[in-house]
Amino acid sequence: MAIPKHKRELSVSSRRVQLGSVMVPERFTAHLFDFDDNAPNIDITWQVVAGSPVCREVRITAVDTDHEVKVSGLAGVRIEDLLEQTTRDLLWTGDFGDGSQLPTGDAQRAAIREVRQARAARKAKITDELLREVAEVYRANIEHEPTQAVGEHFDKQPRTARLYVQRARERIDPQTGKTFLGKAIQGKAGEQ
Repeated sequence: MAIPKHKRELSVSSRRVQLGSVMVPERFTAHLFDFDDNAPNIDITWQVVAGSPVCREVRITAVDTDHEVKVSGLAGVRIEDLLEQTTRDLLWTGDFGDGSQLPTGDAQRAAIREVRQARAARKAKITDELLREVAEVYRANIEHEPTQAVGEHFDKQPRTARLYVQRARERIDPQTGKTFLGKAIQGKAGEQ
């Protein structure tokens, strides 16, 4: 669904972090207002966490005292659409107030693709095939940091690697009738 015509402004933090191949503000807020259909104003704040923008806050306010925020006004508020629009604004304008220079043209389009990929990766489904591979990688590295090896193998943060290992210990493999990984051994890497 297309976002109705409106005005936009960006507010950004001073700290810079890596987002794909470019450095961007760690937190950025899009202020969307003056919609042509009198929809409510929207403030949406993103924070870049582990190389991927994460929505931290959405604030929706009525345009004036004669209007109220209604469900119909929220129907067009799609987080993913707003992220893409905000990322485009951020990368295209590059107005961080500190003279920062951003790439142009193809590099900007590549950065948008990287943002999409980073967001998609955050939503990766934990399938039986994935857990089977997690167990293989874990066992192959049992002598040296197996959970870290899982994270490196899947290019995931330590938190996600721990989640994968936990799920492999909990979920039953339909082929064997056992969990993908055995229960943890207290105080050390491995499985029972």
